[in-house]
Amino acid sequence: MYSQKNVEHGIMVRMLGGFTVTYDGREVALGRNSSARFVQLLQMVWLQGRRGITKEKLVENLYDRDEISNMNSSFNTLVYRLRRQMQSAGLPEGDYIVRKNGVYVADESVPVWVDALEFEEQMTRADSTGSQTERAACYRAAFDLYQGDLLPGGANQFWIYEKVVKYKRLFEKCVSALGEYARENRDFAAMEAVYNKAVQLYPLEDWESDLLDAMLANGKFRQAQQFYNKTVRLYAEKLNFSPPERMVEIYKRMNGKKRHHSSTLEAVQELLKEPSDDPAGFGAYYCSFSGFTDIYRLLSRNMDRSGISMYLMLCTLVDYEGKEIYNEEKQKERSEALCTAIRASLRQGDVFARYSASQYLILVTNVRDEDCAAIFRRISLKLRIMTSNQADIVYQVKAISRDR
Repeated sequence: MYSQKNVEHGIMVRMLGGFTVTYDGREVALGRNSSARFVQLLQMVWLQGRRGITKEKLVENLYDRDEISNMNSSFNTLVYRLRRQMQSAGLPEGDYIVRKNGVYVADESVPVWVDALEFEEQMTRADSTGSQTERAACYRAAFDLYQGDLLPGGANQFWIYEKVVKYKRLFEKCVSALGEYARENRDFAAMEAVYNKAVQLYPLEDWESDLLDAMLANGKFRQAQQFYNKTVRLYAEKLNFSPPERMVEIYKRMNGKKRHHSSTLEAVQELLKEPSDDPAGFGAYYCSFSGFTDIYRLLSRNMDRSGISMYLMLCTLVDYEGKEIYNEEKQKERSEALCTAIRASLRQGDVFARYSASQYLILVTNVRDEDCAAIFRRISLKLRIMTSNQADIVYQVKAISRDR
């Protein structure tokens, strides 16, 4: 709509990652409720820029069907209230939205800079320029502007949702372009920074693969190892499946590099340690199902020599009536609570893993039959407290015999 330079002492609107309005460097509150209709009306007109938006479309987006009977009066009242609210907020006098050539547009007498429009403009410039350097500069400007979803919290409104999807796709294009540009110029620190922002904004959408690749290109093998382990755990805990195949392939490539030939044993040991700042570092050891399988097989092999007892437990999540939970959202929420309850109820030397969306496997050593029942009771009690008695578990237990 207007360049940032032209209104650096005027009204600046940010909608990417949040909604703020500033005037002469101070943040302005548009009334008590940022989701009020007059604010939504402003947002819609501002986002259209010079294209404008019809009254019919505004009414359709602002009002429910049963409210549309007397729209002319209601809409005119809303526009009048909007202008009053802007002046009450200490903003310059003006109409703010005006009807022009059959559509509503922003009032040009009150210049407004909007980050979303600037983001879109920079992406358009990047596509139209023939210079790789200029294209990268435009992508970089767009990348810096993007701080998250458009108007977060409002995606349940269809008019916002469409634009959220549009801007997110543009951001993904921007990230890919900047990442490749940095790789081609062997600026691996910039490449890592680009993909790191993408991971922070949109975790578990496979930007982790690109970030791992950037860490590898940057020679950060230890950090890459720790990042991979953390990501594998997140995929298992949050999505209940393995990380993307591409990430696994990058990890294998990293492990295939001959980088340890000059390492000391202390350096290798440091690489193998759990990160000290890992919030999951308390209680029992949580791992992926494949990691659990390896630990199970190794301990089984050593039973004769160590003389330890070993029990395998299967905990299944149920509701307060002992029935299976079918609602996916509730199942996911209570499964995460069960994960926390298991971790907090076992010893640090015990191991557990997610087996299915509502089941966890537990491996405990040096315990007796009656200890398993006590473990079950501790987990059940903690889970019921965490979920206000809306979830519980049933369990099966089996002693692992030495003859296997």
